[in-house]
Amino acid sequence: MEGLPCSDRSIINVTKVPASPQKLSIFDQFMASSPPIKVLLFFPTDPLDFPSIVAKLKNSLSKALMHFHPLTGRLTWSPDSNKFEITHGIIGQSSTAFIEAECDEDFGLLIKSDVHDVRVYSELVPDLRTVEGGAAMEVVSVQVTGFRGGGLAIGVSMHHVVVDGRAYWSFMKSWAEICRTGRELVAVPLLDRSAVREPDELTRLYLKMAQLSSSTRRSDDPNKSPPSHGPLLTRKSFLLKQSFIQALKDRATSNFKDDNGGLTYVSSFVAVCAHAWVCSTQARKIPHHEKPIFYFMVDCRSLLRPPLPENYFGNVVTPCFVEVEASQLLGENGLAFAAVTIQSAVQSAMKDPLKDCDAWPVWLAKTKEPSCSTVNVGSSPKFMKYETDFGWGKPERIEHVPRDTAGMLVLGDARDEMGGFQVCMVLPPSQMDEFSTLFMN
Repeated sequence: MEGLPCSDRSIINVTKVPASPQKLSIFDQFMASSPPIKVLLFFPTDPLDFPSIVAKLKNSLSKALMHFHPLTGRLTWSPDSNKFEITHGIIGQSSTAFIEAECDEDFGLLIKSDVHDVRVYSELVPDLRTVEGGAAMEVVSVQVTGFRGGGLAIGVSMHHVVVDGRAYWSFMKSWAEICRTGRELVAVPLLDRSAVREPDELTRLYLKMAQLSSSTRRSDDPNKSPPSHGPLLTRKSFLLKQSFIQALKDRATSNFKDDNGGLTYVSSFVAVCAHAWVCSTQARKIPHHEKPIFYFMVDCRSLLRPPLPENYFGNVVTPCFVEVEASQLLGENGLAFAAVTIQSAVQSAMKDPLKDCDAWPVWLAKTKEPSCSTVNVGSSPKFMKYETDFGWGKPERIEHVPRDTAGMLVLGDARDEMGGFQVCMVLPPSQMDEFSTLFMN
């Protein structure tokens, strides 16, 4: 009779089918050895609200990950292609670590101090774990910490091979939007890596580097800092008001003269970077004849042909390096010279972000030499991090937890100052004191 089960059925085999690995773009592959992006968001909350807040964050995170499914996978190395890829294991079994914790530290003191408590910060942001016997690594890990006296910290680590800064904050704001509104996302991310045109010169460079160092790349632990060749380092944050930045821009444009008559425009990014480069060169007592290196990342979404939309979720950044003699930064017009040098590099990168890409390995090797003094810029004020509202208003404070590398410079928007910057610098304590005086003078 129709509808009755077949009594003659005999099951032959049952197999659990894993999802196909997700390919990563060539831009992603270049970030595989970079440290995770680790960020802390601090919110003033009542300790009695912690259980309900955790439940809301966990529920909204689950919904957000439906739109950002690469974050639920595992990073694995494919020896066949000499590339990393994202695997999701058995269909329906992917997951993301969500850690709940408590802390006895004074929340008020922690968020008011401009000097980072490195020990506490590191405990508030989880490391990315290796799984499957070390053959794979988590892509994202989340920790929500409640302070016994009140206050909440959300610490999120993401592997750099999956996200650049823009993609990181795209996810964070999407998660916050779902948590705040209880509704589905209005704007969803573009996850399709095939949308990226992979330049031939970049592919050739990557394959050359991968063949030389595939064993090293597979064993890298991005959570670990490189070996220290100097004293312990300290991290300190500074708030630059819009009026302060404007004064820097005015000094740079009025003091520098070249064959064309001088600078007519300096962006806030360039002015702050130039100021930090000059001040760090002075504070670190770099000899006049040495050549400190300044480098930053360029977002190439709008520079590729065809261009990518801003909601593309992945890495689309390239490095840009600048090197000059310290004497040029330490002179009377050091700020203006640094500004025109950095601005010229920005303009060149905007025209051709892959120019001289064959030299990138040489530049990166130089920055890792113990004798080389570098300033390395991370993040950007354009990400507008303080717009990340989970439903309790803007965060009281947001801080990156950078790898301990002297000269690391993290830029962000200021919480309560339109056009202002929040700046974090990493230096040895003895140099930080002088840098602070110079930087805020």
